[in-house]
Amino acid sequence: MMVGTQEGQQSLACNCAAGSATDRSPLPVAKNCAWNVVGNLVYALCQWGMLVVIAKRCPAGDVGDFSLAFAITAPMFLFSMFQLRTLLATDVHNMFTFREYLRLRIYASAVTMITLLFMLAVIDSAWITSATILIVGFSKAFETITDIFHGLYQQQERMDIIGISMVFKGALSLVCLGVTAYLTGSMLWSVSAIAVVSLVMLLFYDWNGRWGLPRWDGQLLNQSTASLDESRTWKLIKQATPLGVVTLATALNSNIPRFAVEYHLGREALGAFAVVAYMYAAGSVVAAALAQGATATLARRAADRDVAGFLRITARLVGIAALAGLLGVIIASRWGVEMLSILYRPEYGAYSDVLFWMTVATAISVMAAVGAAAMQALRLFSQQPVLYGLTLIATSLTSYLYVRNYGLRGAAYAVIVGIAIQLVGSFGICAFKLVDMSKAHKSITHPIRHSLRVH
Repeated sequence: MMVGTQEGQQSLACNCAAGSATDRSPLPVAKNCAWNVVGNLVYALCQWGMLVVIAKRCPAGDVGDFSLAFAITAPMFLFSMFQLRTLLATDVHNMFTFREYLRLRIYASAVTMITLLFMLAVIDSAWITSATILIVGFSKAFETITDIFHGLYQQQERMDIIGISMVFKGALSLVCLGVTAYLTGSMLWSVSAIAVVSLVMLLFYDWNGRWGLPRWDGQLLNQSTASLDESRTWKLIKQATPLGVVTLATALNSNIPRFAVEYHLGREALGAFAVVAYMYAAGSVVAAALAQGATATLARRAADRDVAGFLRITARLVGIAALAGLLGVIIASRWGVEMLSILYRPEYGAYSDVLFWMTVATAISVMAAVGAAAMQALRLFSQQPVLYGLTLIATSLTSYLYVRNYGLRGAAYAVIVGIAIQLVGSFGICAFKLVDMSKAHKSITHPIRHSLRVH
């Protein structure tokens, strides 16, 4: 669809509003990647700090409840997000308006919260566990709304706005959770503090008039509802559904080893694995941030059929990812015991072998994140459910077999198997697409060059 259409013109005007109000021009790829990596790194470190606080102040069972709450809510909200941020950031031709993206995100989050409430009502669990899951669910709902605004800023190649948001949100969450945990010693109040910070950051920073958007007085959503076009909404849902399946598979792929640990080894083992495996979670966040910083630029290269430019940026990202992953593996192999003993408690040092293998998984996941970003930039959406479905099957089978036979180290092996399949598959799919693009480009340019030589 060309921008010259009525929908494209409306979308372009809306999607450019955030930049025009403050005369913000796109940043270079290097700066976008740097801002996004810094923001997500600080946020991941703050999340790790929150886990440290909980591990020091609460018994392993409470840490397991905390991990279980995120393991349950993450797949639900990740599926309902439909990766709309990716669609928005790579929507070079502005096929849909930002208001349509935002409206769908709000409605999907509301449906997910209702589903979570129903699930908690029928599940027989301790009230403190259910309450923790519910509060974490509200926090996730606020984060999903924030995410769609970040998609708008990502499309405009203004990752500095996102980076600043992540830094402040991470720092405030850590401080509020730390103060609450030390004053009350309550897991429930601690996670409530995180939810409050998520809401405050959404209302007063991300959804803010300073970026050229209407403030959180409902103006933007009301304008969107006034021009509701159900056919376009369903078209957007149809386009986003494969990515929703991919997101759900990715979340399950990350959490299935945790479920296997809880089933075979118990809640305390799950708490230990959650603490040790956070290196993998933090590395995945940073990897995704590195890739996201270049996604919009890669999408423009793909739209322009600039295969050489696309490959050049991708190769640089893979090189950076490989070096970062190798550095992590070296650190974990030499100082794993000391890191776990000092950062958590001495008894966690016994899990240094698990830390090493999870760091190997992190090194692979960093490169796999680049492959995933390349697929998104090429808008290869329909192929992704098959790849991630195979990854999910492999992780499920290996988790069942390896955790039972090798304990926590087996969970790390399962993660490695799944992420390795994703790495190979994503770059393979991209390679086929880029070859086709290159052939098509040559078939178009060859007659033109021949005509010029004749004349």
